[in-house]
Amino acid sequence: MNDLIFRIGTFFTLLGVMLVFLFTASDMAKTPNFDLLFIGLIILVFGLTLRRRYRIKPEPSNRFSGIRRLLNRSTEENDETH
Repeated sequence: MNDLIFRIGTFFTLLGVMLVFLFTASDMAKTPNFDLLFIGLIILVFGLTLRRRYRIKPEPSNRFSGIRRLLNRSTEENDETH
């Protein structure tokens, strides 16, 4: 379920960015439509909130696991000698 909510947050984030972009284009055409800006910012903040709250946790990396094992062994040996 969290994956779906995260994707919905991504959709709202992209939609908000597009609306802010449309406001920028309307402003450059000398007919600014501030509704696009305000609605775009609200949707953008909502989407970023969903993405942050339901973030997908990355899997722990097994990279350098051999080195970590060696470091743990050496610290355990140091603890036993002292």
